[in-house]
Amino acid sequence: MANITADEAEPAGYHKNGDEASVATDAANKSKDGENKQKSCLLALNSKDWLNKPRYGNEPSNFSHKLLSSSIGFSQEGPLLDHLEDLLDHQNICHEKSLFKSLENSDVAAKDETLSIRMWKIRLMYAAFYYHQHEHAIKEDRDRIRFDSSSTQNDDGHYNCHDDMEKYKVGSFDYECRNAKLIVADIQSRGIGSLIKRDLFNIFMAGIALNRTVILYNSLGKEGVGSAPWKLSSCPRHDYQCTFRPLSGCVPLIEEIYNATVVDHKDIGNYLNQFHNPLIAANNSIAAPPPEEDTRVIYYANPFSILRISPKFLMQLNRIAHSIIDELDPGDGRIPVLRKAAEAILSDSDVKHFGKFDHENSDSMIAFILYFLRPREDKARLLEEFMAKDLPEDFDSTRTLGLPFRGSDKCNQESECLTFPTYMKLLKSRWFEEEGFHQGHSNETNVTANIIVTSEVPNIMELARDFSTNELYQNKMPFHINWITNTNDVHQGNGAAHRPKLTGGATADDVMLSILSSFKLQMNAAATIGNCCSNFHQIIFHLLKGGCGLHIDNTGQCLQYRKESIYQLCCDVRSRRSCVKRRLARLRNEYNDGNITVSGVEAKLWEE
Repeated sequence: MANITADEAEPAGYHKNGDEASVATDAANKSKDGENKQKSCLLALNSKDWLNKPRYGNEPSNFSHKLLSSSIGFSQEGPLLDHLEDLLDHQNICHEKSLFKSLENSDVAAKDETLSIRMWKIRLMYAAFYYHQHEHAIKEDRDRIRFDSSSTQNDDGHYNCHDDMEKYKVGSFDYECRNAKLIVADIQSRGIGSLIKRDLFNIFMAGIALNRTVILYNSLGKEGVGSAPWKLSSCPRHDYQCTFRPLSGCVPLIEEIYNATVVDHKDIGNYLNQFHNPLIAANNSIAAPPPEEDTRVIYYANPFSILRISPKFLMQLNRIAHSIIDELDPGDGRIPVLRKAAEAILSDSDVKHFGKFDHENSDSMIAFILYFLRPREDKARLLEEFMAKDLPEDFDSTRTLGLPFRGSDKCNQESECLTFPTYMKLLKSRWFEEEGFHQGHSNETNVTANIIVTSEVPNIMELARDFSTNELYQNKMPFHINWITNTNDVHQGNGAAHRPKLTGGATADDVMLSILSSFKLQMNAAATIGNCCSNFHQIIFHLLKGGCGLHIDNTGQCLQYRKESIYQLCCDVRSRRSCVKRRLARLRNEYNDGNITVSGVEAKLWEE
């Protein structure tokens, strides 16, 4: 990466000492450096370079670590698992009564040991991601607290650490992590689903397997220097922290990022993939060494291509999970199931269902998604407000179908698409397939079902209203429809949040909040269908499979896994024309019509 001086880089998210001249003068006036360290909290804990040079700081940027202790919770002494409820509360997209979050209300899991072990497996991996990313910051934060506890307040009622943090502009979530090794990467501007499932998961898999704290960054400095702004953001930082919580408390110097040793995706892949060899997996000592093992900061270049889930990654997660469990009192009644859950991490599945979608059955992918998609506190409050506004007071989740609708740029490029009435025909089928929906109401003529429809398509509610006012369709539906939609949806008209067609003053941050509110709203459905050619829909299904939704039985259903050919949409249609031809051939065979088109089949669906 480019070598530049510290003064050349002034990213929106950095924290630079506000008065370096006064610091130098102050230091010069000290008769002894040792005396200075005794009186200074941060000089006792951190290097002078870190205090005086530009850093890639975190949000929030206030200068009181006491706020950190109360809002983050990791500074509290005691086992991390004793604070798990607080940690799970960071995941605001999940329903409050979801199995993932409801430690007090796990009746379903208690009756099913297999389900209980799986849910603890996901929670443990979620906690392991957190612990891996914060282990060094936790130690440093506790050192700050111990330093303050042994000192006295000044005339303003502040302790030394508070004053030092203000003096050196060290944010309340900023830690040097002097003993940590780092893997840094800039986040590319592409669709959020693809970004999470490819780039970011690859980076975190490498970080954990290599025992390196992951630092994601954007917008490091002047034009032409460092990385570009993340186009899925619009706040002054122009990085992921415009929307999400910091992924780590560790804060590198800007010059450390610029001077990082570049390691290519291929080299990281070769290191991770060798552990698929059973001999190496059983005896790590014969494995090739990690790339740049002795270098403090490495840069992960080009992480886009999918990597297989490495046994080394799972072994590290397993190790961290057991170390977290080891913190508990030996008499803790949770330990037996926690040990089983930790061991289950090693058998995490990377097998594609029918060879279709990457990582679709992986619980480690689910745990990562749950960890990354943790909204900032201010965004989390807005998400709660949006959902309270969108759900009716008499909302009945047991009569609710989820319809994330994907159109716009996706159609006939990344995927074939269906018309809105065809989706509704499928929801009619789902109504009868799910006994809980129609049971006890088969003779009623005034049944109402909720349909949660979310989409980037600008006219989605016009399509919904047109369907509701079409007498042909309504006469063949087994229920009246109550439409529920994300009223905060920006409807950017594009599946790529970094290429939105925005109106009314909406920003990229608004698009991201709209995406999260759609995720959150869809967690209320009892059954959900979606097009798994869309990584966005796959994220919804990962969340549901992870126990993030209100109904644990709702894991989502891909159109591609329906038995009817009309719903078996082809993905990547520009490069997979043969799939399109085979699907059309199946349809013509099913309808005994050698000339029928896909649109013709969609029209015939409502004649049946």
